[in-house]
Amino acid sequence: MALYEIHNLTFTYPLHTSPTLKDVHLNIQKGDFVLLFGPSGSGKSTLLRQLKKEIWPVGTRIGEVLFEGAPLDTLPPKRTASQIGMVFQNPDQQIVLSTVYEELAFGMENLGFDPLEMQRRIGEISTFLGINHWLYKATYELSGGQKQLLNLASIMTLYPDVLLLDEPTSQLDPIATQNFLNILKRLNEEFGITIIMTEHQLEPIFPLIHQVFILQKGQITYTGPPRLALYDLYVQGEATLLDYIPTVSRLYLGIEKDVKAQAIPLTPREATSWFEALARDTFTPTPLPSTYEQAPAILTCKDLYFQYSKSSPLVLERVNLKVPDGALLAILGGNGSGKSTFLKVLAGILQPLKGKIQTSASIGYLPQNPMTLFHATTVSAQLENTLGASPTSEQTHALKEIIQFLTLEPLLGHHPYDLSGGEMQKVALATVLLRNPSLLLLDEPTKGLDPYFKKQLARYLQALLAKGKTIVMVSHDLEFIAAYATWVTLMFSGKLLALSPSTTFFSDNVFYTTTIHRTVKKRLPHAITLEEVKALAHT
Repeated sequence: MALYEIHNLTFTYPLHTSPTLKDVHLNIQKGDFVLLFGPSGSGKSTLLRQLKKEIWPVGTRIGEVLFEGAPLDTLPPKRTASQIGMVFQNPDQQIVLSTVYEELAFGMENLGFDPLEMQRRIGEISTFLGINHWLYKATYELSGGQKQLLNLASIMTLYPDVLLLDEPTSQLDPIATQNFLNILKRLNEEFGITIIMTEHQLEPIFPLIHQVFILQKGQITYTGPPRLALYDLYVQGEATLLDYIPTVSRLYLGIEKDVKAQAIPLTPREATSWFEALARDTFTPTPLPSTYEQAPAILTCKDLYFQYSKSSPLVLERVNLKVPDGALLAILGGNGSGKSTFLKVLAGILQPLKGKIQTSASIGYLPQNPMTLFHATTVSAQLENTLGASPTSEQTHALKEIIQFLTLEPLLGHHPYDLSGGEMQKVALATVLLRNPSLLLLDEPTKGLDPYFKKQLARYLQALLAKGKTIVMVSHDLEFIAAYATWVTLMFSGKLLALSPSTTFFSDNVFYTTTIHRTVKKRLPHAITLEEVKALAHT
């Protein structure tokens, strides 16, 4: 008997003219690690929420969802609350109490656990997950990665049989992401917990999963094991899905003459083994350029310091930066290193404790949480209000162009809060761009975006650069930065490293680098993207 069985499920949100899910059928076996992916707005989060009745969205539901053979809506609330756990995309939206210990106890308290049993479970789970040393920390002091780990720990105290995860790593830095996924792997392999996960960043996830479900326009279009799924995607060649294939797998598929589904590499280790076995004359290495031109600075900051209160530690400490005019400058770093705070200081939202910022540029700022920009009841009103009461013909034309390019037409009548994470990000970006700034400050602009739209976003950012705009971008998306940034710096403990050209930065690093570079660095030490490797191939 399958753990979950879904039959003929169709779901329509209130006031929507067409269903978000259409006649969905799927079975999920106990102990499986399942990945659900597809383009933004395809219904992934909506489908995931159908698997836990406490978070069912409001709307019209037709069809059947069975859990262990019984209709989900007939099961006792205490059973479903404890057996089925959910981790959401935004760590802050799930935390309700002020200390880690209280948060861990919250779910058990609501289910009436004995205090001694609660203590035992908190001790056990916090030790297993390695968070026992910050049990009495305030939750607001935690980094994004720590908050997401706390959310997972809070669920694990209930000993669930199923974990539902909605893009849980989208706000985590690369190292925190890998740590989080390693824990999920242990929970699945050692304890048999069924894991059902939606995600856009598939690079580190494909090695862990047993089954893939692809969702497009509200319908399941593919079900199968991971390597076969990648092979089928490659053979079908559908543009909106090709970029979901991990780069190490695309490297194999793009260069190997005798492609076999079971030989497709899922990890850098597997890809390196295949790559090293290729003939020595397959590639021509190129030397790293010795000099790089750096344009005059459009913004300069000198000796910036910032702290949130007199009693709190410094968040920024003696930060110096010159932003080259016309550059796409990326700032990398771990969760809690000060990146988002730094952007807010540059945007004038926060005032530095001391130091100077000099710029004549008009600044547009895209925050990490796009919902903070929304003030209207529809997407259409949100965008029109941004232009003011009497927009010029040029502004009206710009609005039409942005709506068309960002494919916002189907969303114009929706409330911004009803959108998926990726759709919210697109509307927020449109809101910022309509003000026509000369310097864009973007905080995690690719968060929640599917791979296909990331390419579209990159083209739009490159078009802005061609028009003389300058972009400063905070991101955890190493692949995107390696492909499109011109200059890169790293922030840690409130300090910035010196600027480096993108190729130099990723060639020199071990952890903050791309999976392609890890795979090919022995033979192609300066190649950091798939496109660069393919350009050097003789095949």
